[in-house]
Amino acid sequence: MRAQPGPDQEKMPMRPALRLWPLQRTSVSVRAAKDSKSGITAGRCGRRRLLTWIVASGLLLPGGSGLAEDTDLFTISVAPNVLLLVDNSYSMKHIVWHPAFDPTETPSCSEWEDDELDKYSSSQTETHCGNTRTIYPDPDVSGYTWFSGRYLNWLFSDAADPYVADLAALSNGTRSQCLIDEGLPATYSKYRRARVTAAQDVLREVICNVNASGDVRFGLARFYTAYLRSWSDPRGGYVSVPIEDYSPAQGALIDSFIDDLSGESWTPLSETLYNVYRYFQSRSNPIVGKNGTTEFPAYDIKTNGDTSTSQAPPSPLEFSCQRNFVILITDGEPTKDDFDYMDRDRFEDELIGDYNPDNTLPEAGDETPSSCSFCNETTFYLDDIAKWMHEKDFQPDFEGDQTIDVYTVGFTTADAANQLLAKTANVSNGLFFQSNNAEELSEAIISSVRDIIDKAQAFTSATVPASRTTDGNNFYSSYFLPKKDTGFWEGHLKNFDFSTSGEILLPDGRCATGLDITATPPCAGGVLRTFEDGFWDTAESVPAPANRNLYVEFGATPIFDLPTRLQIASGSESAWAANFGLVEGVDDLDDPYSGLSPNTAGDMAVALADVLSGCEFGSNPCVPRVNETGDKIYMGDTFHSNPVVVGSPNSPINEASYQLFAQAKRTRTRVIYAGANDGFLHGFNAGDWDSDLTPPRHDRGTGEELFGFMPRAVRDAVKDLPKQTSFPRTLETVDGSPSVADAWFYRDVSGSDLTTVNPLLDPGDSELARWRTVLVSGLRDGGQGIFALDVTEPTQAASDSATDYPRYLWGFPCDDCVNAENSGTAGEAAYMGFSWSEAVITRVRVAADGGSLGGYDRWVAIFGAGYHANGDPNGADYKLPSDVGYTPQGRAIYMVDITTGEVLARKFFDPNAAALASTTSPQEGIAEFHYAFASGPAVFDLNFDGYADVIYIGDLGGNVWKWVVNPVGDDPINNALGNNDPSQPNWPFRRFFRAGTNLEPVLPGEQSGGSWSSAVHYQSFFFPPTGALRQGKLMLAFGAGERANPQGDAAEYADGDITNNNHYYVLRDSDGLEQGSTVHPINDSLDESDLADFDDPVPLTCSEMQATAEGYYITSRDAEKFVTNSVIFLGTVFTGSFMPPDPASPDPCAASGDAYLYAFDLDCGVGLFATDPGGEADKRRKAIGSGIPTRPRVSVGDLTQGGGGVGGGLCANRVVMITSDGFISNDCPGTMPTSGVNVRSWRER
Repeated sequence: MRAQPGPDQEKMPMRPALRLWPLQRTSVSVRAAKDSKSGITAGRCGRRRLLTWIVASGLLLPGGSGLAEDTDLFTISVAPNVLLLVDNSYSMKHIVWHPAFDPTETPSCSEWEDDELDKYSSSQTETHCGNTRTIYPDPDVSGYTWFSGRYLNWLFSDAADPYVADLAALSNGTRSQCLIDEGLPATYSKYRRARVTAAQDVLREVICNVNASGDVRFGLARFYTAYLRSWSDPRGGYVSVPIEDYSPAQGALIDSFIDDLSGESWTPLSETLYNVYRYFQSRSNPIVGKNGTTEFPAYDIKTNGDTSTSQAPPSPLEFSCQRNFVILITDGEPTKDDFDYMDRDRFEDELIGDYNPDNTLPEAGDETPSSCSFCNETTFYLDDIAKWMHEKDFQPDFEGDQTIDVYTVGFTTADAANQLLAKTANVSNGLFFQSNNAEELSEAIISSVRDIIDKAQAFTSATVPASRTTDGNNFYSSYFLPKKDTGFWEGHLKNFDFSTSGEILLPDGRCATGLDITATPPCAGGVLRTFEDGFWDTAESVPAPANRNLYVEFGATPIFDLPTRLQIASGSESAWAANFGLVEGVDDLDDPYSGLSPNTAGDMAVALADVLSGCEFGSNPCVPRVNETGDKIYMGDTFHSNPVVVGSPNSPINEASYQLFAQAKRTRTRVIYAGANDGFLHGFNAGDWDSDLTPPRHDRGTGEELFGFMPRAVRDAVKDLPKQTSFPRTLETVDGSPSVADAWFYRDVSGSDLTTVNPLLDPGDSELARWRTVLVSGLRDGGQGIFALDVTEPTQAASDSATDYPRYLWGFPCDDCVNAENSGTAGEAAYMGFSWSEAVITRVRVAADGGSLGGYDRWVAIFGAGYHANGDPNGADYKLPSDVGYTPQGRAIYMVDITTGEVLARKFFDPNAAALASTTSPQEGIAEFHYAFASGPAVFDLNFDGYADVIYIGDLGGNVWKWVVNPVGDDPINNALGNNDPSQPNWPFRRFFRAGTNLEPVLPGEQSGGSWSSAVHYQSFFFPPTGALRQGKLMLAFGAGERANPQGDAAEYADGDITNNNHYYVLRDSDGLEQGSTVHPINDSLDESDLADFDDPVPLTCSEMQATAEGYYITSRDAEKFVTNSVIFLGTVFTGSFMPPDPASPDPCAASGDAYLYAFDLDCGVGLFATDPGGEADKRRKAIGSGIPTRPRVSVGDLTQGGGGVGGGLCANRVVMITSDGFISNDCPGTMPTSGVNVRSWRER
């Protein structure tokens, strides 16, 4: 039924060329069986299984020009719990070293033994080694200040001569304004302080500055003072200041802790971290240790160190999404740390013990060394405890897993301590810092806190799933790691196995879902473990910056030529600066360009090109961009772009030339295409043809990036990408989803090249060179344009020489319109909005000068003009032509000729056009186009001849427009003698449906008594209808919802008025080709009064609806929005909705809202989840997790497999759902219908 769905690609729900899914003639995809030789997809010869997969991915996707609204849904604002564990051991009485002192070198003076300690209680002037110096102890330290012999030898050596004045200075340190405002002196002496005094100053600085904004909930812990717990063993430490929200009372406790801090203990690091872990745990629901049965003892230490279960501070955890951290600050190795008097056997054998077994230093496999240079009841369990804390849920009282990350800071620490501290941070997702002076210590703690705030407050999950697609037995999942201080978010696209039974598997056969990393099929539902290795990850397969094939769009590029390479040759710097819009005196004033030296426009262009290629900004020669673990991050995030897989051509096109083309290109490299917010559309190797496989087919590929293409609209804005240093990110780039199809070009052929346009060509000839695989894509919020590429001849690897991949076709509207091939589109910039609308590639017939009456083929891309806030009635930015700042952008529908890039047909907003009330004559300008067209079109071939017959497209004001394109149309591009009317008089156009019962146009305010209301839903259509033929009549299904602002306004939520809620519609078009006796005026349309309300308290029966109405609608809940494409499969409608979080909820963890899968019978709206509790509305929907769902996707398995419902036997129909948290649910919604539905065709995915 679908005409020309395109090459081997992910079609569902990527726009097939003609979208019609009839109940009796269904075209779906089939996953083939595995070949026992390789485990790779077995192509068309594999077993076919009628196993329906609906994949409704509940992913966190930002939307529209209101990106901030989307990112709000995956951000949280819960202040993290941060426990500072501060060393108060005796060694903290050491004097702070001057940074010129190197403790690893032997000074020239040797008056003292290097490892001896001298104690001073007052200043003393002494002469040693020919130098007279004054030794300054810390007057604020009780008793003595310690000086090491090595430091004293350096102090009295000639090497210290330049620093004598600095060592004696009383005011060479400066406090922050925050502390000065609290009454502390503005200056202090940096090197007449003990470590403990420096630590006090540092803690005051950190807490004062961080708590000024309330970003962190601090608490403090310390070691037991030795004399409190016997001088021989302090038995660990305890929480002295419990974690609380910052308040004057909490501030006073913190100040008191800092003031009282002194060096008076050993260094029981492991014991204290163990007690701190107990402090975080539940007091009533204990967790168990590694043996699975022994419970951790409840925390029972009061804030003064005494034991008392009833008076011990409670666990600080408040919310399930609250993050928890420990920052451990110490100046030495563990001592008195062997769990004496703390039930050592239980700790070692039953609770944690050697949980991180390794043979690295310092323990080298021995957790309890009997002797070492610093040993005094030393153990090395610190890393084991930290690893356990990071991996184990410490609070079963809360939903999800609550874990703790441990950061470590070494202050003047030696190698053994540094090795232990670094390992501890590494296994617990923390960071390790080491410093030898107090200023570095302050920066280390501030860096730790900064990283903690990024982790805790930026995003609800460390990785955000973005999209997924399938191709045969390949499951592709993209995800990204958002950052708070950069616009470049690390992106990944991984390949897993997608088995015939629907299991997502790792290369070794283990389940890729769930917490059990050892599980094998059958797999339980659970989180998709994106951290596991797949067959490949594109992030790891991007070539080095200098070896990437990166191209930039320039409108003057001849059609079919290779685009311009992103390569700045000497002498071309200024030209590239102009291309990027970089201006001296403007951009060089902004970070990071202001830091370049020199920073001319040409220098800025070179730095920008290097960043886009994968280098650190300003690095010359290139320093590759890497993340915290050293992994390269050349690829950005694929946020909204849905990847599409393109392999062997296999469209159902009967032309002989196409069959030759398909055979010739059968073995070409399979490529997965995806846009990313790094400025490029990417093509990645997804499979090379392997003739040794049985049957021959594509292998899994390498994931290597073959090319990146930067569209013109991105080129003009990408200079701001390095400037994105705050959240939310304000710049998107290539964020739209590509559409790909095989298309025929009416151009003459010279060799294998296409040359002059020839409007009288017939596709029935044998010239296969006129067939090309075409990619057309928008940018979503990345820009106001569309681009087209010829991707017919992919290379196998980035290193392959390519002169014809990718080939440039055109940009719309034209760039450099004077020299562009499609210069006639220059004026369309006035109507082109942000290109949300995904194009449909299809073909129509037009008349040609001197040609036959039957018409000639024109392959076209059909799309709406996109989103613009001025055309969105849901926001206060909506504007009429009379309003200041008004623009018509977004209020148009386009049909663009693939061969030339020129407009073949269009409809656009013209406020001066004749009203549509009774108009039947053709018009280009439509006075009633009051709203933007963000939705893609639905295009149907109703007579199965392979040509488009009818187009349906909705706008943001609740209208669905219908355009019949079945007759032979005019060709205003090529005809000069006639049949060149751009209004297309042979193609009837009218409004088919209007939502609501109001008079049209429903301008903002008319539904709410004359003023705009944020509580009103204007039935905005962001997604196209899906369709099915039922008894010769076309059934259309589509839903309304504000995708550009999914969270909406608090006024929407529970306003008590269901009459303004969003609706889902199922309509019947009894005259799809407009061939009836009635000639419809353009404004003659159905409205809600023609439909049955199936959520009415007394609804019509199904038979009554079918006899008296033109369809039905269902009503969403308050604030709920239908925010995905829909699919009709085997008589069932599948779609996704989003319920924003309740603004009155006290739980900040509910910020991402909830995703729902809707599934109901097309004919009567009966819910598929029949056994679920509640009314009929509840049986139509099922909660699938938090976040916004992506489009449902369908593929087909074994035709012989029957089966029962949920939990029983084999399943004919299954539903797979991915939530915003990466959770995958996999169950049976029920049995197949018995209505005689057949699968008409299938293709390998």
